[in-house]
Amino acid sequence: MGLIISPFSFGLYGIYYLGPFLAIPAMGKLNIFNPLIYVPMILGIMGLVLHLFHSAPGYDISIFLGLIEPRTIVESGGRVMIEIINGIVWAIIYGGAGFAFDLYRKKKLGKT
Repeated sequence: MGLIISPFSFGLYGIYYLGPFLAIPAMGKLNIFNPLIYVPMILGIMGLVLHLFHSAPGYDISIFLGLIEPRTIVESGGRVMIEIINGIVWAIIYGGAGFAFDLYRKKKLGKT
């Protein structure tokens, strides 16, 4: 999960822009009361929040390591490096949380 959470949240954010395009063919015209407009927008906003949270460690570590310059626009090559670092960071964090949860369950069930 840690390896895919940052790219997944960025893709989920991209769903935000599909809302109006999904609603037009369903109703034949743009209708603000059509729920197909709002489902992708809500998912997109959730993706934005998740992406802002999950992309920060990779960006900060990339600046610390000197891979990208601070206060500059990150282009495609820098974005790849940030996502690789995010994958490593979140794999460690989510993997450690899963390992701790498994130890807790094993202890709770009385197995060694």
